[in-house]
Amino acid sequence: FYAIMSAMEMKTTIKLNLNSLAVILYTSDLIPTKEGPLTNDEWYAIEKRIKDTGRDDVSSLIGMNREALMLLLDIDDMLIDKIIARSTLLADMIHSLHNLENEGIHVTTKYEENYPIELYCLNNRMPLILYYVGNLDLIKDDNVSVVGPHVNNRTLNFATKSVINKVLEEERTLITCGI
Repeated sequence: FYAIMSAMEMKTTIKLNLNSLAVILYTSDLIPTKEGPLTNDEWYAIEKRIKDTGRDDVSSLIGMNREALMLLLDIDDMLIDKIIARSTLLADMIHSLHNLENEGIHVTTKYEENYPIELYCLNNRMPLILYYVGNLDLIKDDNVSVVGPHVNNRTLNFATKSVINKVLEEERTLITCGI
């Protein structure tokens, strides 16, 4: 009983800056909704428009109404609708981030100091958001990424297990897609 109570009393601290919260709110699929998230291309276009207005903080999107989006960013109605719809999900996003932290899953974005510098060479193709468990600094080491179709196939499962076992034997960092 004491261990359960102690765990319940612990508070999770989400350590993300406002720009990170904005990119997660508008581009992640953390919260399944009818209105999908912005694509990376849409995000980078909006980021550029914000910088063109003399602002550096993409967090300024949070709280902008339709008129402000139209006047300041001069973006099309479809994109404005997406932004407005996603803005209503802020509380749900905070709750989801809290749940991830409680599960030991951490989040960083391109706006955080701990975002791996090695990914910046990807320019506009770098992931905006990284979900990770463990030590993010391991990405600096030799690592292996295992990707494939998300279907259940015996042959593929066997091959994947073989590759992962080899990666573990060689003590390399394993990078996977999804959480």
